[in-house]
Amino acid sequence: MPPSRTPAPLGQAAEDPPFRLRLVLSDEDAQATTAQDVLDAFRSDVRLQRNDPDYHYILGEALAQVGRHAEAVPVLREAIRMSSTEDAAYHCALGTSLWSLGEHDAAVAAFREVVRLRPDDVSGQNALGVALTAAGSPREAVDAFHSALRLDPRRASVYGNLGGALFGSGRHGDAANAFRKAVQLGGGDAEAHRNLGLVQLASGQPEQAASSLEAATRLRPDDPQGHLELGDILYALGRDGEALVAYEEAVRLAPGCLRDRPSSHENRDAIRLARLREEIGSEAARPGRAAPLWAALFAGGRVLRRLVPSPRNAAWVVLACVMVGRAAWAVLPPCVDYWSFKDKVAEIAGAHVRGNDEILALVMAAAAERGLEAQVKESSCSVDTRGKWRIIRCEYDREIPLLPGVSPTLHFRFKVERPFFAGETTFT
Repeated sequence: MPPSRTPAPLGQAAEDPPFRLRLVLSDEDAQATTAQDVLDAFRSDVRLQRNDPDYHYILGEALAQVGRHAEAVPVLREAIRMSSTEDAAYHCALGTSLWSLGEHDAAVAAFREVVRLRPDDVSGQNALGVALTAAGSPREAVDAFHSALRLDPRRASVYGNLGGALFGSGRHGDAANAFRKAVQLGGGDAEAHRNLGLVQLASGQPEQAASSLEAATRLRPDDPQGHLELGDILYALGRDGEALVAYEEAVRLAPGCLRDRPSSHENRDAIRLARLREEIGSEAARPGRAAPLWAALFAGGRVLRRLVPSPRNAAWVVLACVMVGRAAWAVLPPCVDYWSFKDKVAEIAGAHVRGNDEILALVMAAAAERGLEAQVKESSCSVDTRGKWRIIRCEYDREIPLLPGVSPTLHFRFKVERPFFAGETTFT
């Protein structure tokens, strides 16, 4: 629960240390030194009341409130060790700090204790599901979110988190339904609209995805990332004018945002170049300057007649066609493997949040499935995660046996850039 901003009676503030701490740390006008003074005071209280687990818990929670989770974890663990009775609040605070530090497996263990001690607590079930999703167990997380929704079927944030777990399980249709429910229950939540748009995009529904991302930007107009994502989808749909507006708005909000999004930068430049060409073309297309269509066709016909061989050269034509066909047959399988590999890498790029090393391992496995393990090496592929986008680059060489003794080497190279799914992960 967020700290109360209601002033407390002097007696309560003096006698209830947790309340006094929350009151000071939740004051938006308080200076950082004030919070530090409170933390120092509670450290002194812990030293004086060294056998009191409540004071350890209070200090640990205070450290977490100011973002010092690495310091909070050992204090909270000490509170749990010292306590003679099991308190779910201790485990909940510990799980939150562990999750913030990226120690997801340990956070799962802490939230399991919360659920064991308070099985009817919606927030505990929701927090367990979020931790399980982050720990790479989305199917188990789905069960936790369903348990939370049985307790409170109108909790929009739980539906949002459920959508993230379903997406991570590969159930894109169910994920879209969960996010629609999150949008329905919390229509003013920009993140719910954005996540719905990303699922629709992954499901091959770009028009619907554009509508959802447009709603997200209306609700969160100061987010440059949202405008860039919207611009990319609009550009892919051929709605260049609207895409340029989205890109320009993102640049206005954050002038350097395109440096981390090379594909968006390229799209924006392509739109500008196309418009410049249109302007130049409209200036050049003046009456009397354009050649008639019939003249172009006549000239083209003369060129074609020169290229048609005479009947006595038919044998050479047949031989040339055979050689071209042989070359095409030799080139076709490597090209098919290339496009299949690229499509799979694009799918991997949009996978649920994982580390770059794990993504690279999936890329190597995809290459091995297509017989490219000898060509595709970890050194020739790179994974770059920037914000909510992931960029994967790969290149490799492959010999093409055209004729006996003739095996030229083709260099394949590609780059894929996808928004990877990031569900709402707020402990509520």
